[in-house]
Amino acid sequence: MLDFYISLETEKNKLMDMFCLQDIGFPMEKRVQQYHFSLDLAKDMYHLPRHQWDKKLEDFLSEAYTKHKDDLASSLSFFQKYWNQHSEQYFGPINQFFGEQIPPYRVLLAHFLDGISNWVEPSIVINAYSYQTPNPLYHTYTLLYEIILSQVFIRTRQIKSAKELTDEDLWMIAELAAFSFLATTFTEFSKVSGTGYPQVDIHALKFRELMNMRPKFEDFITKSFNLIK
Repeated sequence: MLDFYISLETEKNKLMDMFCLQDIGFPMEKRVQQYHFSLDLAKDMYHLPRHQWDKKLEDFLSEAYTKHKDDLASSLSFFQKYWNQHSEQYFGPINQFFGEQIPPYRVLLAHFLDGISNWVEPSIVINAYSYQTPNPLYHTYTLLYEIILSQVFIRTRQIKSAKELTDEDLWMIAELAAFSFLATTFTEFSKVSGTGYPQVDIHALKFRELMNMRPKFEDFITKSFNLIK
């Protein structure tokens, strides 16, 4: 169901996706703070040609991965054991919402990055050390959130084109779907009040009410579009 792995090269590619392109969510400064990444390096990646910063990025990652080799190995062991024990209790309700079993997911445990979904294929990123945060359920919530967000996007694109529903609107719906599903389905997440994006959370209460009605997935998507307009 979940294939956890560690890869410097994959994290490098994801960091380039994040900092070489303009993001529709948080600005660069907030992303850098979230990831404990170098702001100067992120700015170079955004503004300069790749040949001017590629080796600097390689060296930066190599130093971090070497220094934290044992920490990353411990993280991999933790996540494999945890989800072997808890997959059924969480993915049963998720499969019911989507009307079928979601595909196996590859999960990159990243040294810097945290909480990234994929809009094309079943792969996500979570932070390798997220299980060490003061909130003991943060890592669980993040993993489930990103998988639901990813599946909402992928499955909606199978029934609605970008002309019918723009990527930006679908991103907003997917964020709200992940938050509202988790908050209304699992008591341990019931106090979560939104996605963390102010421009999205103006719709949080309406989506929570919609999800409480337990609509089928396609009905949820249709009604969601009306809620954000």
